[in-house]
Amino acid sequence: MNALCEDVEIRGTFLAMNARDPFSVLSRDISTSDKFNIHVLKQSSTDSTQPAISDALDDLNSDVIGVNGWSLPGSTEALSWAVRRGRPAIVFSESNEFDSRRYWPRELLKKVILKGFSCAMVGGQSHRRYLRSLGFPDNRIFDGYDVVANEHFSMEGAQSRVTNFLKEKGLPKRYFLTCSRFALKKNLETTINAFHRYRASSKEVEPCELVIIGSGETEGRLRQAVQRNGILDVTHFVGAVPYEELPAYYASATAFIHASTVEQWGLVVNEAMASGLPVLVSRTCGCAEDLVEEGANGFTFDPLDAETAAKALAEISKNEELRQRMSRRSKEIIRHWSPARFAHGCRAAIHQALNGYEPLGFRTLAFIRILAWRR
Repeated sequence: MNALCEDVEIRGTFLAMNARDPFSVLSRDISTSDKFNIHVLKQSSTDSTQPAISDALDDLNSDVIGVNGWSLPGSTEALSWAVRRGRPAIVFSESNEFDSRRYWPRELLKKVILKGFSCAMVGGQSHRRYLRSLGFPDNRIFDGYDVVANEHFSMEGAQSRVTNFLKEKGLPKRYFLTCSRFALKKNLETTINAFHRYRASSKEVEPCELVIIGSGETEGRLRQAVQRNGILDVTHFVGAVPYEELPAYYASATAFIHASTVEQWGLVVNEAMASGLPVLVSRTCGCAEDLVEEGANGFTFDPLDAETAAKALAEISKNEELRQRMSRRSKEIIRHWSPARFAHGCRAAIHQALNGYEPLGFRTLAFIRILAWRR
């Protein structure tokens, strides 16, 4: 939003569902921003979300609105407001063809809902393909939705800080890093199994250890997997890490691994690449196609194939020249995936939406309004 609203033509407002934010970085960035406004919905615990959204949008009276997805009740109500007022709407979508099972009645419903949007902002190629499969015109799809503040994760010339950080946190000199919520779809057990296989076959004098950032409901079974594989002394659970400390964890690592079975994008991969890490990413991560060049800045693998992942870990760990080459390539690739890319794509979507808006037919308009009302 900061990058987007640096454009003097755009006055942006961030419409928040509530004032509670589990991500402290968002609270910090929003509260200190002088480039856009934030509007928190005024509603009591017994109020329906839909009227609150509609009233807020009436007050803001925006020329164009951006809507996160199409499945949440709030998203449907925001779209309903846009079509009632004759305002163009842009859908922000990370859905791709492989993130869940597809059923034709639901896909048909999506096709009708998408007719209410003038343009779309997506993460990358797999998300673009999915929207096209639902009948959305390719020339109205723009990318750059999934980016991070690259400069926050770059620690160029900070080797002394990294060394001190390792000592302070009691971390090993060489380690693989993974960072995610502890949820089943994050597939951390495969990461642990791959690391175990790597350690069992490694002939290195000083093989890498494993650092796991995160917390969540599967922590117990993950610790059991570590103990079962006999790697307790070389696996480090560090818990949730503040945003300000994340760059040091990345900068100190040898490589990054992300093995999710379902992942619409995977912003942690952006963060790792901005830190100059080789990345090992499962093919079911939405970012894999756009961010990972096979053998150039990392490797992709089947999320259930721990053996292939272990071989990739070994290849990077034992070959420092390869690791350095991958590090440089990661930085080169991710340089093109910054907030500036989001701003460029979003501005293009806004101008396209404003200049090419066509009112909906009566049937589509009525359907969207009914859908919002039922939710």
